[in-house]
Amino acid sequence: MANYRGRSNTKAVASETLSLLSRKPKKRIWKVKAAPENDEDEDEGAIKEVDYTKAPFDTDKVYQLISDIVDKTFLTEDEEPYVYNANENVNLCQRISKEIRDSLKTWRQLMRYRIIAMVSVVEKNHQGIHMKMKHLVDPKTDNFVKYYLDNPNFYILVFVVLIFQD
Repeated sequence: MANYRGRSNTKAVASETLSLLSRKPKKRIWKVKAAPENDEDEDEGAIKEVDYTKAPFDTDKVYQLISDIVDKTFLTEDEEPYVYNANENVNLCQRISKEIRDSLKTWRQLMRYRIIAMVSVVEKNHQGIHMKMKHLVDPKTDNFVKYYLDNPNFYILVFVVLIFQD
């Protein structure tokens, strides 16, 4: 085993690891062109610093969007009510998930976010449901929204995770 001028290889690796762990994370600030807030603003092309260390989106608006999409899919009064069908359930969940992701991708403040949408439609056959999920997120930038709808015949569970891409 080679020795490098008085320091063993394991000590050098350990000191490098400790120095990497002691560094503070970089603050996420980007310069973006801001649109004028009112007609009296003279600086239309002004560059403004935006701090992305806080989640720039409102979870209530995301919840409302999910609620509108699910209501539009399941709670239409024109057609007959949805009847649970296990064969078509997978395609229906994929379609709702894709519609939620596509709607959220149009929001400008979510440009740098990865959007994960999970939809489950579970038949209520004289039974309940218990789901658990673990995930690792940054509380400053990432967030999640859950939506739950209870019908006489089935449950609808929607879980949307918004993860900042760094």
